Amino acid sequence: MPDHPVSDRPGAGHPVGSLATFELRDLRRDLDDALTRTQADDPMRVVLQGKLRAVIAEQEERARVRRGRR
Repeated sequence: MPDHPVSDRPGAGHPVGSLATFELRDLRRDLDDALTRTQADDPMRVVLQGKLRAVIAEQEERARVRRGRR
């Protein structure tokens, strides 16, 4: 399994909900980048996609809260 820089970033071991907004933004960018460099048949791709879905869901939830909706 290749090394993916996403796992080295600060906060990578913490739950997505505990990350600061800027950490979520940076993590999303890093996950997007890692996915573009990952082969379609690499098993790590599924892990990266799952993390990306969690980050996007957290960002969307925070946006709903900012707009005053839940």
